[in-house]
Amino acid sequence: MLERLSIGQLAAIFRINIQTLYYYDKIGLLVPSFRDSTTGIRNYSFKQVQKLSTILYLKKCGFTLDEIKEIESTLTPETTRERFSEKSENIMRQWIEIVKLDTALHKKLNYVKDEIEKISDEEGKILYRKKRYYLKIGLEETAYGTEDLYYYPCVVKYDSQGKVFGALIDKKDTNIADHGPVIKIPNGQYLIEYHKGPYSTVAEHKERIMNEHPELEFTGDMYSFDIVDQMNCANTEDFITRMEFQIRSR
Repeated sequence: MLERLSIGQLAAIFRINIQTLYYYDKIGLLVPSFRDSTTGIRNYSFKQVQKLSTILYLKKCGFTLDEIKEIESTLTPETTRERFSEKSENIMRQWIEIVKLDTALHKKLNYVKDEIEKISDEEGKILYRKKRYYLKIGLEETAYGTEDLYYYPCVVKYDSQGKVFGALIDKKDTNIADHGPVIKIPNGQYLIEYHKGPYSTVAEHKERIMNEHPELEFTGDMYSFDIVDQMNCANTEDFITRMEFQIRSR
């Protein structure tokens, strides 16, 4: 058995980069047992193979280098159970959040794909819409700082009071239980139009369309749904928004 190992030999045992060992030395996590004062050449004792094995194992288990530095020299069966239980709980919480995020992102991607395919079939038509729901986010001044706006399709309600932002949801989605008030978009007949360009011109487009259809009795409520937005397009001139004008039932 070798009594000393060079930094290259130690790195080769674990198939890691030599720079990793240089860094562990620098932060005091694994300091070589021997160092030539003239050449600075590092050598490790064979016992340090076991220590490095523990470090790499803890790292694979999700512990940070700072955490490893704190605990690796004081591990006991009792503290190991406690530390590993805590880490397991943290990993589970992170995993749940990652799954939620992944689900929301896939829903949004599928939404964009599906809505783009509908444009040619729906534009300019009066269609019946079932009830839909959105999380109320609020005014434009604060809307963009809300995470839900990035994970779910954005809907904006235009009425006589102005406009209010929301995140379009499936009411069955349990992930949104504590996110805030859920608002209903009424079922009924809607005139469907599409707006291409920046959001700043949506209100003007809304008024123009309403003036072009004196034969229709609008409630005054219009819902706009982001399809292509700043999340997937840098040029605001290429933004696509679906505009739905609620028609008063007779």
